[in-house]
Amino acid sequence: LHNSTKWMELPLRGARPFGFRARIQLTKFSERKHISVYATLVMRYKVIRLVISLLVLWSAVDLMHLLPGGKAYASSSVISTVAGRGASTTGEDVSATSVKLNYPHGVAIDGSGNVYIAETSNQRLRKVDASGNISTVAGTGVAGYSGDGGAGKDALLNMPSGVAMDGSGNLFIAEYRNHIIRKVDPTGKITTVAGTGTSGTVVDGGAATSSKLDLPYGIAVDSSGNLYIADGGSSVIRKVNTSGIISTIAGKGATTGSTGDGGLAKDALLKNPYGIAVDGGGNLYIADTNNHRIRKVDTAGYISTVAGTGTAGKLGDGGAATSAQLNGPAGVAVDSFGNLYIADSKNHRVRKVSASGIISTVAGSGLGSYSGDGGAAIVARLQGPTGVAVDSASGTLYIADYSNHAIRKVTNLYSNTDLSGLTISSGTLSPAFVPGTASYTASVANSVDNVTLTPTVSDPGATVKVDGTAVMSGTPSNAISLNVGSNAIAVEVTAQDGTTQTYPVTVTRQSNNADLSALALSSGTLSPAFTSGTTGYTASVTNSVYSVTVTPVVSDLNATVKVNGTAVISGIASQAVNLNIGSNAIEVEVTAQDGTKQTYSVIITRLESSDAELSGLTLSNGTLSPSFTKSTTNYTASVTNSVYSVTVTPAVNDSNATVTVDGLAVASGSGSQPINLNVGSNTISVEVSAQDGTTQMYTVTVTRAGSNNAELSGLALSSGTLSPSFTPNTTNYTASVINSVSSVTVTPTVDDSNATVKVGGMSAISGSASNAIALNEGDNTIVVEVTSQDGTKKTYTVTATRESAPSSGGTVPPGDGLSGNEEWFPVLVDGKAYDWVAKGISKEYQGNTVLTLTVNIDALKNQLAQEEKPVIVILAEGADADQVNVAFTGETVKALANMQALLVVRTPNGSYSMPATEIAVDKITPQLGAFTKLSDVIVQMSIRKSGQAMIGLANQAAEKGQFSLVGEPIDFTITVTSNGKSLEVDKFGIYVEREIPLPDGVDANAITTAVKLDADGTSHHVPSRVIIRDGKAYVVIHSLTNSTYALIKHVQSFVDMAGHWAEEAVNDMASRIVVNGVGDSRYNPDGAVTRAEFVAILIRALGLSDNGKMASLNDVQANDWFVGAVAKAQEYGLVNGYKDGTFGPNKTITRQEALVMLARAMKLTGLNAGVSEANATDVLASYEDGANIAPWAVQALAETVKTGIVQGSGRKLLPDRNMTRAETAVIVQRLLDKAGLIDSK
Repeated sequence: LHNSTKWMELPLRGARPFGFRARIQLTKFSERKHISVYATLVMRYKVIRLVISLLVLWSAVDLMHLLPGGKAYASSSVISTVAGRGASTTGEDVSATSVKLNYPHGVAIDGSGNVYIAETSNQRLRKVDASGNISTVAGTGVAGYSGDGGAGKDALLNMPSGVAMDGSGNLFIAEYRNHIIRKVDPTGKITTVAGTGTSGTVVDGGAATSSKLDLPYGIAVDSSGNLYIADGGSSVIRKVNTSGIISTIAGKGATTGSTGDGGLAKDALLKNPYGIAVDGGGNLYIADTNNHRIRKVDTAGYISTVAGTGTAGKLGDGGAATSAQLNGPAGVAVDSFGNLYIADSKNHRVRKVSASGIISTVAGSGLGSYSGDGGAAIVARLQGPTGVAVDSASGTLYIADYSNHAIRKVTNLYSNTDLSGLTISSGTLSPAFVPGTASYTASVANSVDNVTLTPTVSDPGATVKVDGTAVMSGTPSNAISLNVGSNAIAVEVTAQDGTTQTYPVTVTRQSNNADLSALALSSGTLSPAFTSGTTGYTASVTNSVYSVTVTPVVSDLNATVKVNGTAVISGIASQAVNLNIGSNAIEVEVTAQDGTKQTYSVIITRLESSDAELSGLTLSNGTLSPSFTKSTTNYTASVTNSVYSVTVTPAVNDSNATVTVDGLAVASGSGSQPINLNVGSNTISVEVSAQDGTTQMYTVTVTRAGSNNAELSGLALSSGTLSPSFTPNTTNYTASVINSVSSVTVTPTVDDSNATVKVGGMSAISGSASNAIALNEGDNTIVVEVTSQDGTKKTYTVTATRESAPSSGGTVPPGDGLSGNEEWFPVLVDGKAYDWVAKGISKEYQGNTVLTLTVNIDALKNQLAQEEKPVIVILAEGADADQVNVAFTGETVKALANMQALLVVRTPNGSYSMPATEIAVDKITPQLGAFTKLSDVIVQMSIRKSGQAMIGLANQAAEKGQFSLVGEPIDFTITVTSNGKSLEVDKFGIYVEREIPLPDGVDANAITTAVKLDADGTSHHVPSRVIIRDGKAYVVIHSLTNSTYALIKHVQSFVDMAGHWAEEAVNDMASRIVVNGVGDSRYNPDGAVTRAEFVAILIRALGLSDNGKMASLNDVQANDWFVGAVAKAQEYGLVNGYKDGTFGPNKTITRQEALVMLARAMKLTGLNAGVSEANATDVLASYEDGANIAPWAVQALAETVKTGIVQGSGRKLLPDRNMTRAETAVIVQRLLDKAGLIDSK
């Protein structure tokens, strides 16, 4: 038939009583039959009524899927026309809606949004780009078969019906009239990939280009590049693999039948398949057009029906697709979610089968015509749709609206508000994100003050906001500030159709508040009163309180608290803490929410018993008078001369008390050691010490029959040394003292305690220092007279010689008869010489030349004003005198300090290099008088050769220390004077340099080091090094104090150090009198070092004396050999002791303990390693045992490693190993060397 019309009677269901008939117009277009039925109702009875009834019936059936009882469809799918329906039949690169298409049959879309159209009756393949312009990809508009190898635009096509694109950008065209498949590659070249150009029977196994096809309508390409062909005339599905070999994968070639479901697809019957599609899993979908079904071939080759019953019809929406009716399905497509789209051609609809198998209508009302653009797709009208394609990225559906000569587009405005992902920049979401969970929490550290959230929407068309600000899906939001505590952040997703859903995220920023708001004890009162900022407290309780409870209250309820390591509920009393008598440390540790810790310490002192009484007291000989009672503390007793000793038996009233007899401990109720009795009165002291330290002294005076003993058993001076040494039978002595000693005390001790003694005619107590006896310069005679019990007298004579005083420059009064000469000395300021600044007065005094330079403040200020700080000021250059004094006013020193001046005084005897800031005139001046002005203060720096008394002390020190003096000792002093009162500046905050020139003819190698000489005749090493300036050698001395210094030669070596790795360092430190051997010739290098020994070595190395005051450590006693060194180390901040108040002097010291002390010494020497707490761990990272270092030692070890003082053993630091004697010598030498205080040899 071709455009023919005939009348025939049709049996219309439900209308037979009315005798309806319909006119059928059969229109033949090429090989395909398209049928439109127009019914004309012939009225026999009530025509109008019947027409209305029929229309209502028809509408009810056609629109049933829209009724409330049917399936609910998204009303947000909107249809529009993207190509066709224009006025022109031609046009390139113009709007696609401005041209007229001619029966577009197939449609495809690429990843860039370009739409490809098989325009069947125009013999072209057209392209609509993303901007909506249309162009021709292949075909000239004239039917034919030519052009292979050339441009697709120049080729002749014949009825192109199907189009597909592979992943490489190749376009495939099904030309059903040419019975071929053509390919247009990305360059535009066209070739034939299947078919010969003539129809024929199926032949498999050979090249696809040698096999005949029969009316191929649809094509598809899978992800591997395999090509599938719906060979409609043969009713089979062909496959061309990537090697170009063709095979049949579905259909037996029969033209009727629909059998085969459940079996192999090759054995099934298909009927004129038009459309074909393949999903991402490799499953094939076939539009089995004239069987009114959609078939599926799985990857194993088995076939099944997924939609349609085989009977043409339109019913079934909302139910299983396999129970629904289709009518001539001509096209099929599948999206990435597994949804299937069907061009239900004769129903004028596009149907959708969901992944769960439910069918629905997504476009077309079922009435064949053209309408609906801009409205809901399901009420629009299509006309015989043949092809469908879906853009998986956006969900947009494209429809080849064949008989409307248009390409229609269905845009889905999804209501999907789901998130597919949600992450947070810090912390972890809880629960872990899953799409079905709507609310989350997270916790971050207190240091995190902001976060970003990264939401990812499931639907690309949805939008999202974080905390009210729009965010691109998959990208982080703006930083959201966090308060401490809970922070609510809303993530709001808006679907395409405006539906919104909020995902609340609650982020908790942890608190770092580790404070207490209250702290209370069950007994005792905290001191000071509690405040959260104070962490250390004390309290006292009576002896009757055996335990206390502690009640801490945290400031932040999220914090936890422990008392002595045991968890406690805030505001609730702890368990009872037992108290020992004395000090009890209680630690209250608060841990903040983020782990920050703070410790509050409470030291509770439980008072001890104060009972220091005796309950009994007896003597082995003699009778107490009065008789013993607790309240009587003084007793007497008499014994005959034949009793040479007695024992004392005390009994304490309180068993916790202790008792001593004459200073020796005695067990209560036991006799003391025998106490020798001198003739005459013998006082025996019995001292009771209560538990709390309260003492009670009982004295027993035992008189032994009188004696005529008038001898001394001891005689000593407060300064100077008796010559000869004291013996009771020698009565005449001499002693010498330096000029600075203006008086002495004499301590005589009588041999017989009954004897009395006078010093200089004044009564003195035996064994005690006399009153001070003034000394004139020269000889002073001191008489000591002893009177025995029976009146016998004996006289001892001491001649004390006080050295004459040298001149102090400007302090020698005018008119004293001494000669004096004036001259001006240049002052060098940063190398520039200035005259008329320092005036010198030279005088002769007791055979010595004394030169005093007085600095003119106004002249010096003028010169300083021309310089930039810091400056170097050199004075006395070229001065030649036995003693050189440089005098400044306090105002001048202040001006120099403001200029950060280094004052250098150079004399032939020695030189000073003194930072002006170290002469702290602002602090010293108030000590000279409350209203003293700086202009009235005189600061004098003096360098002089030592006097004979000091030379004598130096020789004694050399003899005792077994070293040799090189040259004479030199005195370095600084005095501050005003209103007749003087103070000496003898201690500095930094190492101050002094220089002593080597005597002429003395080789620099002959000098070992320098020593500091004290007025008591002791000496100790000070760090020093040799320099050469202008061809002359000088010894540079580094010291923290002022004193007299001497150069010495002292060479030491040890037999057990020969060839040892530390030989040079040990010998050097021993020669400098820093370390000692363990015998005449051994050092014992591998022996361990005690903490006391290490401190003593470190103090000597730093040039400090070991005469420090009593150390405030429980286990360091006044009579310990190391007490002075430990006290000095405490004074300079080198040691702190343990938390329990002890030092552990006899414990061997570990390497990390030693290096902590050494690191503190580094700071004292000015050696800065430049290691912060943050990078200390990095410095130690290269050592295998770096993680084993105690936290309190990490910073110190990093500093010593960074400076090169410590190098480790291999790749280890061995922090817990004991420090050896050899290692000790090496590290103290390196310390002094790295600090520039010595030059190690």
